[in-house]
Amino acid sequence: LYFSYAEGTRPGLFNTGLAGLSDTELAQVLPQNNGTGVSVGEEELESMEVGFKSYFLDGRGYLAVALYKMKIENLHTSTFALSYTDDDGAAQNITGSFVSDGASVDMGGVEVEGSVLLNENWSLGFTYAQNNSEFGNDFFSSQAFDLLGDATLAAGKPFSRSPVNSGSLSLDYKRNMNANWDLFARGDVIYTGKMY
Repeated sequence: LYFSYAEGTRPGLFNTGLAGLSDTELAQVLPQNNGTGVSVGEEELESMEVGFKSYFLDGRGYLAVALYKMKIENLHTSTFALSYTDDDGAAQNITGSFVSDGASVDMGGVEVEGSVLLNENWSLGFTYAQNNSEFGNDFFSSQAFDLLGDATLAAGKPFSRSPVNSGSLSLDYKRNMNANWDLFARGDVIYTGKMY
């Protein structure tokens, strides 16, 4: 049985590409970058996990189960292009990697992994994961802003390309043929649930 608790930070940084803008120019850029200007605050993570690992069937089987919960505050996200009208009235576009902060993400779930030696030749392995994630209402999506003009479209949604349910089942066969050769075969079934 185990329990772990951790807190961590990603250091703050600077959007140096915004450092030379006047107050008027910067005021036009801020709504495109979640209100983040030259200075970007620290990203903070709080994480808890509880679980167990055990052998069974006289050591022929193994099972590991973990439950976790994480919270990220002041999440760093990237914006790649910002536009403004400079103090001389000319339209300007600046590109690069501009970081915004202030968003939050909640994550949690359960992960199971195990295997069973069925006999001297056959073994069965399995995994299952239920991983939940949700961007907070303060999440700023620069991609949604650029494409659709609404930076809040990802709020309340899970991570993209991160299914809630996934798992696998594998069957292994192994047999010694002679002093120099082993015969083996393996079949896998992998399940990946719907993804946003």
